[in-house]
Amino acid sequence: MSLDNLSVEDFLKALKIDPSKPSNGIAPTEEEFGACGNKVALIAPPAAGKTVTVAGMFMRAQAKVRQTVGTSNPFFARILEKGSDIHQDISNLMDGTFPAKTQAYLGFRSSPGMLLEQKKYADTGKSLFGRKIRKQFWHKMLQLPICDLPGETLTQVMWQVRAQTGYQAKATKDMIEYAIKEMRGSDAYIFILKASTAKGLGDQLEQERDRTVSRDPDVNLVRMLEDVANYKMKQGSSLKAAYVVISAVDKIQKRAERIGFDLLSPQRGQQDIENFVSHCFPQFYSALHSYYIPQIKYYPMFFETVKDEKGEELLFNDQIEIRNPDGTFGIRTVQRPHIAVKDIYDPSAANIWQNARSINYSEQQYDNLLNDLMELAKAR
Repeated sequence: MSLDNLSVEDFLKALKIDPSKPSNGIAPTEEEFGACGNKVALIAPPAAGKTVTVAGMFMRAQAKVRQTVGTSNPFFARILEKGSDIHQDISNLMDGTFPAKTQAYLGFRSSPGMLLEQKKYADTGKSLFGRKIRKQFWHKMLQLPICDLPGETLTQVMWQVRAQTGYQAKATKDMIEYAIKEMRGSDAYIFILKASTAKGLGDQLEQERDRTVSRDPDVNLVRMLEDVANYKMKQGSSLKAAYVVISAVDKIQKRAERIGFDLLSPQRGQQDIENFVSHCFPQFYSALHSYYIPQIKYYPMFFETVKDEKGEELLFNDQIEIRNPDGTFGIRTVQRPHIAVKDIYDPSAANIWQNARSINYSEQQYDNLLNDLMELAKAR
């Protein structure tokens, strides 16, 4: 069996995993939010900006907690870091530095998750010791597991499993089996479409560098979607919703202005987004509208980077820690852009805390995504 472009089905077969059978003692624990209702999983092609999108979502969720404390509609977000570095990724993001890319051969490591909660209270008209008594109307909970598969290539993981023996091999196999089942068992999915890799608008601004996947991002996206959608159909169900994040919108903004579209426009944004996805990612768009998905929404997102006077992106020498295949750690210097950090002394700020640890990014789109996700959660 060729290791290039392995499908999830082929990978399960190679590991002798039958997805129809119960997990081998790896049922979700309470710590992993196993009994908390609907699940939404995020999966993405290689280098689509998954890590920074996840960190941005978690950062915005934490801000919503702060902003709704003491209100009649509080928001809660509990993060399960597991084997990831999501807390550090969020910290880096708030400081204006992009998180380091997840190494491909760690694609099946324990990924982060988040439990979103929302409650609705109303005054009863009664009071106790001078305090108003509030009654809870409803309570909603939603799981958000972050899955690193089929977005990352399977080749290195396959090699890693084959190189292991005994208990270590079994533990890795169990982790992969659980990750695949967690991803396929989700009710809805967040797909990341990287705007700067789009074809059809002249020369590609960014090209796929991973040789084990298609050079066309449209192919990688549609394969991801078809795997989960076909699996659902075999189980007699379907996807409840698809949330499409269009990342790196700022990188194509100049070209968009020349051609005549605007993905961020409040007036024509949604129509331009539909046209952009349907024409530049036609296979993914066609599949998206052919699997009877009742709710499909788009979210153009960006992180404003530091630029020079000509508007060109500045690159900085960043030292990032990487883990080698043998388990050791090393330091690599890479040139990367930085995110524009808000000025704490900005006189237009509403208060002294508004810009503390804040960056310029598509904050409203992240807020929209979190609010739409909570609509999927059933009130209890």
